[in-house]
Parts: sequence; C-alpha cells; structure tokens
Amino acid sequence: MFSEDPHVLDMSNRGLKKLEKRDGVGIEKLFLDHNELSKLDNIDCFLDVQKLSASHNQITRMYSLARLSQLSSIDLSNNLITCIEALKDLKYLVSVNLSNNRIKSLQSIQYSTTLVYLDLSGNLIPSLIDLTSLTRLKVSFLSHLSSLESFSIGGNPCVNMTGGIVVLDDFVVTQRESLKAEWLYSQGKGRCFHLGDHLVLVEYLSQVCPLTGADQKCWSRLAP
Repeated sequence: MFSEDPHVLDMSNRGLKKLEKRDGVGIEKLFLDHNELSKLDNIDCFLDVQKLSASHNQITRMYSLARLSQLSSIDLSNNLITCIEALKDLKYLVSVNLSNNRIKSLQSIQYSTTLVYLDLSGNLIPSLIDLTSLTRLKVSFLSHLSSLESFSIGGNPCVNMTGGIVVLDDFVVTQRESLKAEWLYSQGKGRCFHLGDHLVLVEYLSQVCPLTGADQKCWSRLAP
C-alpha cells in the first residue's frame, strides 16, 4: 500500500524474503506484514522507526531490533519467534504484540518498564516470572510493569498469576473476581497446581470457592 506520508513506509504483501539495505532516515512507521521474511537483517537502516509491524512472516529471532532505540510499538505476531532478547534494550516500548509465536521465556520483558499493552497469547510460555518492575502494566505480579493496562496470555500453558490484573485476555477483571483471587492466593494452594492439572484445579475451586448466582453470570462470559 502506498503512503503519501514520507515518514511511513509500507512494504506489506510483497513476497519479500529479505529486507534489502536502503536509506531509511526519517522513516517513523515501517510495515512489513504478510511477507516471507525469516530474519530482520538490515533493519538497522531504519534507526528512526517508532512503530514496526512485521506480522505474518517466518521470523525466528528479533535480536536485530536492539539498535532501533526509538521503537515504541512492535507487532511481530504470527511468526516463529522463540527468543525476545532484544526487548531489554528498547527503553521506550509502550505496545508489544508477540502473539502466536513460539516464545517459552519472558525473561527480557522485565526490562520493558514503559509497557502499557502486551499480548503474548498463543505462545509456549509454561509459567510467568516475577515482573514487578513493569509498573505501568497494571497486571498481577507484573506490577513493576507499572504502565501495563492490557495483558493477554491466552493459549499459553501458564497458570500462575496474582492479583492486580485489570484486563486479562480481553475480559475486564471485576472487583469481586480480584477479591476471590486474592483470597485463594492467600491460602497458599496456587503453586500446588501445574500444567495438566486443570481438572484437579477445577475440583479444588468447586469445593473452596463454589459459584454463586452472581458468579454464574460472570462465568457465562467464559463458557464455550
């Protein structure tokens, strides 16, 4: 798609297998969606980029983004990314979409303290690490990501979280749900359950925290 804005470069849907070197000075928004890229070589030609979208490619690593120090928004959803090491060097990130990749570890996310939006749904994340430095990210033990207001982890095998979540997988967490979660966490049972223990967890919750009429209404939001 052609853009008349000289600060926008859209190279989506061009069958690109490689990003060639070019003069990228002044480009603030770069779109590379729906190509055949496996790497982001030569991405450092675009040092002024603030928004990068390269969804629906075959990208496996994102370490080359580390030099793009002005990045505030990244969409690398629907790729083959396994490692997110570059995030630790990007100090101005506000929005990150890494959904539908092959990510197993969140280790580098803890440095992204300016995050407001984070989507990690559809990955291979087995558990959530302590991310209390993300203070804008208003999510659970991600409370140190203090800017984060929206967080999605749907489709991951992780089950452990704590109590400050505002939006989880596009559902607004009610005060009632937060209070129940806080009480359950205080009982110290949360870490007894692991990947594959879904039925055991449901049985435990049905005994110690049975659904009331109000809960049934809330539950209907999640029912298939």
